[in-house]
Amino acid sequence: MNQGTKSKYKAVNVQDLEDMGRVKKDKISQYVVNSDEMKTGSSRDTLRLPKGAKHYSGKKYKTGQMIDESDFEDFTKQYNK
Repeated sequence: MNQGTKSKYKAVNVQDLEDMGRVKKDKISQYVVNSDEMKTGSSRDTLRLPKGAKHYSGKKYKTGQMIDESDFEDFTKQYNK
């Protein structure tokens, strides 16, 4: 791209994209950060996984593992009841 040309696309930090959807853990519990920066501008949502949260395969989620999209939606529905 030429330096004098303006882009209509917003720059997104690649590290954020790689990190999005990965299970993290703090003193409270495991959680996932769902970054929706490309759609809304700067929205970030943190979803706490229920205690003993399991992957649809039946195995417990491990820190650093990517969360399955259907599991994410199921956990979100539990909190939004």
